[in-house]
Amino acid sequence: TSCGAVVAAEGKLWRCGSRAMVARRLGAAGKPMASLPVEYIEAHGAPTAWATADANASTLFAAPRHGRVVKLRREGGALRPVATLPTPAGVPPDAEWEALAALRGGRVLVGLATPGQGAPGPTTAVAWDVVRSRHLATWSLPVASDVRAWCADAGGRGAALYGVRAPSEGIGPGSNVW
Repeated sequence: TSCGAVVAAEGKLWRCGSRAMVARRLGAAGKPMASLPVEYIEAHGAPTAWATADANASTLFAAPRHGRVVKLRREGGALRPVATLPTPAGVPPDAEWEALAALRGGRVLVGLATPGQGAPGPTTAVAWDVVRSRHLATWSLPVASDVRAWCADAGGRGAALYGVRAPSEGIGPGSNVW
């Protein structure tokens, strides 16, 4: 069996897993599978939240800690910005993007943002229809203010976002699923 993952760091995508390990042993490792242009990172900051809309990582979404969410296309070893998603009025001006998740076959993107460094308030969720490039909804997740990490399950019959709290903050049945 083989497993693998794509890891995003500093505007670059890196392939990890058993195939990447074989490549390293053969001396073919050390370069990312795709990168954002340096000029883009200098102008907008390196993305800290990422989501891929398909298994091939050909369409992706990324956002810097502060800023706008952008749609990217992977063309060979390059990541090309193709669209900027509108930030709705319900998102605080100093919001920090914590996570992005592509759901429903990559047709819907959900972004999770916190109010910003030290600012009080709930986590805000934003959903976009990325096929039509329009905002769908914005809602508050007051119970998610202490969530430390997020992941998405876009497979199967439905889609779900999971938030993980530190164990010392208490975990109850179903309390980490929205």
